[in-house]
Amino acid sequence: MFPVLQIGSIAIQVPGLVLLAGLWVGLSLSERLAAETKRQPIAPSDLSNLVLLSLLVGVLGARFGYVLRFPSAFELNPWNLLSLNPGLLDPWMGVTAAAIAATVFSQRKGLALTLVLDILTPLLAVISVSWFLSLLASGYGYGLPTELPWAIDLFGAARHPTQIYDTLAAGLILAILWWQRGSFTLGKGRLFFTFLALTSASRIFLEAFHATGPSVLEGWRVNQILAWLVLALSLWTLRNPKESKSR
Repeated sequence: MFPVLQIGSIAIQVPGLVLLAGLWVGLSLSERLAAETKRQPIAPSDLSNLVLLSLLVGVLGARFGYVLRFPSAFELNPWNLLSLNPGLLDPWMGVTAAAIAATVFSQRKGLALTLVLDILTPLLAVISVSWFLSLLASGYGYGLPTELPWAIDLFGAARHPTQIYDTLAAGLILAILWWQRGSFTLGKGRLFFTFLALTSASRIFLEAFHATGPSVLEGWRVNQILAWLVLALSLWTLRNPKESKSR
């Protein structure tokens, strides 16, 4: 793992750097997608403000969610509340908080929420990739012990490289959606919910290789249960007939 990049006397947190790079690349792709659509375009300033607001609220929500789940992680060292370590964030709470912020902002600006979600899909897909890369750098999100030849040594055991599994899956989803973006009519939300469906399906499968994460009901992982619910919601939303390819 590679949590810190030392440049002279300066120590740079690699996970945070990876996330910032993902934010920049993802925002660039979303801006390009917004420029391609002729239906109710979003001004670049509104898009930037929306992303910054959602990001801020999402990070605060993710940290708050982690504090609620694991208060002991902050009792001995309260400064962890300000840590840039992505392992101290609750992704589900962060996504929920960011979604609420994006909804409120869209309503105030008179923007169609489904259009906003479609435009933000490339950003979300890139952040998904950078999130798992940041976990790879920090060592969090590690896998179960295994004897497979591609196992990595971590915390005294040969483990599934789950961070690499997750990164590859997220990268494949990003590539598919970006390559096929012309087949979606932006503004109907189908691009976003397709992203949700693919992402939640990958989480259901890959979560089985993870050694971390809360469990309930004799081994059922909370993340898998949430992913099943998101997948069901996404497929229900996508049940409409195939949309027109015109934009």
